[in-house]
Amino acid sequence: MSTIESKLAAMGLELPVLPGSKGIYKSCLRVGNHVYVSGHVSINTDGSFIKGKLGQDVSDDEGFIAARQCGLAMLTSLKKVFR
Repeated sequence: MSTIESKLAAMGLELPVLPGSKGIYKSCLRVGNHVYVSGHVSINTDGSFIKGKLGQDVSDDEGFIAARQCGLAMLTSLKKVFR
């Protein structure tokens, strides 16, 4: 387990399993010293999607969790780029 994953685990967080990309879409593109990240959504640790509209289907607390899960999904994609 990497240092980053150890820190996430200490915070009670886990990187989600991402579904495979469809078509020619790339979640991260590395160009020189830069990495461009795009197209991420809120996803649970088990790979299921978090759906709903904030304030209608999803509470503020659930929205916070969904945003955090989206950030963790980005970290999962970045981990694949830097392997």
